[in-house]
Amino acid sequence: MKTIKKVSITIILFLSLCLSIFSVTADPTIEIETNPANPERLSTFTVIATITGENIISVTVTISECTKKPPAQCFVAHSNIPMTLDDNGKYEAEVTLTGTQDSIDHVQYLFVINDNGTEYQVGDLKTDLKIDDTNNNGGDNGTPGFELIILLSAVFISLLILKRKR
Repeated sequence: MKTIKKVSITIILFLSLCLSIFSVTADPTIEIETNPANPERLSTFTVIATITGENIISVTVTISECTKKPPAQCFVAHSNIPMTLDDNGKYEAEVTLTGTQDSIDHVQYLFVINDNGTEYQVGDLKTDLKIDDTNNNGGDNGTPGFELIILLSAVFISLLILKRKR
């Protein structure tokens, strides 16, 4: 009976020692927000990142301006922007969009987090841009256009043809 107690105590001590030595650390996770929530093209906005990690040394972000319309493309606008830690424990960086393409409709982020000497890359995060469609060249803006001229011409020609046949 005493040997069973000794063996079980030894196993429990060994397991607790292993757990204390090899502590399990998870990859950092990140949640982002922007101020304003949906920035416009060519505007300046602030990227705010809430990062969970134990000993974060530094955070940088790479900003890409992207299109969803085929062919979907991304253009790196800013590379490796250092983020600063604010009083609330959030990391911030101010970014001005370059607007290299007119079809840009969202922004993608790639964060590089240095957590106690280990670098983690977190990507696939995006923010949709506020798109102003006031100058949409050919869209329906509520006024009659070329279609009305064609319709009136077709009615007039139809009336002429019908009168000649009578």
